[in-house]
Amino acid sequence: MYEVHENLTDSRWQVIKNLVDDGGKRKVCLKSVVDACLWLTRTGSQWRNLPQTTYPVWQMVAYYFYKWQDNGVWQQLRKMLVEQEGKRKGREAQPSRVAIDSQSVKQS
Repeated sequence: MYEVHENLTDSRWQVIKNLVDDGGKRKVCLKSVVDACLWLTRTGSQWRNLPQTTYPVWQMVAYYFYKWQDNGVWQQLRKMLVEQEGKRKGREAQPSRVAIDSQSVKQS
């Protein structure tokens, strides 16, 4: 099992907090849910291998992951982060080009 722990900093959490937090009452910290989702994508691990000592139970993380996927939260987050990174680097907010590596596109 992977033991990679690189959680969101408070400043990074503030950037995405409003996208995932609908203001409702809950028993789980949404920051820890996002941290768990990031851990899963970083490690490529399965839901059931989520370290219970560090993150919420995997069923809760999966619930929010799919809820945010269905609500378009992940797309909004990606778009927002791409725009912010572009501005940080002095570029336009929207990328004007896309590069595709021939290794990543299968021939039809």
